[in-house]
Amino acid sequence: MTLLSKLGVRLGRGKGDTSVAHQALVTSKNVSTSGSASADNSFGASRASTDVLPYLDSCFEGLTFQKNEDIELRVNSSRIERLLYSKVSQYANTELNPELSTEWRPTKEHLDLVKVAVKCSVNAYEDDGISPDLGDISCHLEVPISPTVDGVTKAIKIISVKPSGSESGFQLPVLVVAVRGTMSKRPVDWLVNFNHKARDPGKEFVEIPWDDWYAQGINASHTLRVHSGFLNSTEAVLQQIKDHTERLTQALNIRHVLLTGHSAGGAVASLFFLHMLVSRGWPGHANLNLSLVTFGCPPVCNPSINPYIQSLLKKQSPPGIALAIVNESDPVPRADRSFIMSMLDMYTKTGPAPLKSDQPPTAIWEFPKPTAYIVGDLVLLKRSYDLNDDQSVHVQGYQIDADQLGELLFYDRQMHSKLVYAENIDAL
Repeated sequence: MTLLSKLGVRLGRGKGDTSVAHQALVTSKNVSTSGSASADNSFGASRASTDVLPYLDSCFEGLTFQKNEDIELRVNSSRIERLLYSKVSQYANTELNPELSTEWRPTKEHLDLVKVAVKCSVNAYEDDGISPDLGDISCHLEVPISPTVDGVTKAIKIISVKPSGSESGFQLPVLVVAVRGTMSKRPVDWLVNFNHKARDPGKEFVEIPWDDWYAQGINASHTLRVHSGFLNSTEAVLQQIKDHTERLTQALNIRHVLLTGHSAGGAVASLFFLHMLVSRGWPGHANLNLSLVTFGCPPVCNPSINPYIQSLLKKQSPPGIALAIVNESDPVPRADRSFIMSMLDMYTKTGPAPLKSDQPPTAIWEFPKPTAYIVGDLVLLKRSYDLNDDQSVHVQGYQIDADQLGELLFYDRQMHSKLVYAENIDAL
């Protein structure tokens, strides 16, 4: 789905209709707001849209619309996407330079855990009540949580995963909490995503001591702020997750809990993880090891607190992991407010001077400093192809930091697909 479609845009019926972009607010105005979190998401989406509308109006200039609005939406938004992609291709910072990066070489145990995470994340999109197929590893769907009609509570599956043999492994058994990401057929999901105003989650949700801020080199004047829409989704079901986790880990004799999800599901899983890792007051915490693995997760918080998270994980025995897996060219992990506004700015500006067909681009599109960051150590998955075999795909992971990710110009929505993430992980 294109950026414009995600904002709920519906094309107008006449050429030169300067108010057409204001239809981006239709979804947020028509959604029921009986709950405070739902109302906050609706209002936040409307407020965020006002920043984008002037750019959207310029995107529609010169487009002619016919009678069939659904076809017009697909044809014209596809045209806009192609135009933007043609501008992106004029810049050199669209891919990672492997020579300036460190290869990711996970242990077998950690890679196995990532493979469990991606299969559970994909399975979270299914409504069939069936647990994922993990081959020789035994798994069972313990608790399904259904999404609410207002989009605030996301679908969640809590799955127990145990080794097939009698002996427990380094990371198994594990209780997996897999959160579903955005469903394109549910407009309310996009209200959650687009309510991106950052707010203080409050000390009851997460409190980081000032000494820890200083120890990790973070300016103590900062207050942790998180994405409002994702925080609403987390708070709506947090107590349920904690209750189920405590009950199931005790009943099944499991000490390791893995939080995971794809896309917006990864964002909510990140906030579950952050609260459970930092807050030591809830029952059963002292006996649990926590891990986080997300796929195509959007930015969640500001400032970045990954050094602090890693310091807490190292205190666990065995240490847990916190990984944010990113496909090269996937724009969603870059999609904070500064990135979105910069991409729209690119659309309205003239690109660099044309190059000869055999010349690679040399110009760099510079982004402003990110306004939000992903939770977890970043691993970028880069695809390469055998020139003699179009079907042969090689995938290599690279360890990168937030600054490296912030310099990259990603705009290939196909790389955000949960199935592409599953394929890339399987190819490692």
